[in-house]
Amino acid sequence: MNVPLVPAQERCLRFVYHMYGSDSMMGSLAVYFHSSNISKTLAFTKTGNQGNLWNQVEVDVPVLQNLQVNDLRIHQ
Repeated sequence: MNVPLVPAQERCLRFVYHMYGSDSMMGSLAVYFHSSNISKTLAFTKTGNQGNLWNQVEVDVPVLQNLQVNDLRIHQ
């Protein structure tokens, strides 16, 4: 996934996730931010069973020039 550049201003990334099942089969979810002046920065991660429900997350997005949200990582 590759999202266009985001203007440099305060923002919040809001999403929901559902991670239910055995820890050995569930894997992990990670969200990273990246811009031209910083390396890839981990913003959120969860691993394993998080319960049989939808979890809502709000992550503050750093104010950076040329910010890109371009990685959604789901690992098993």
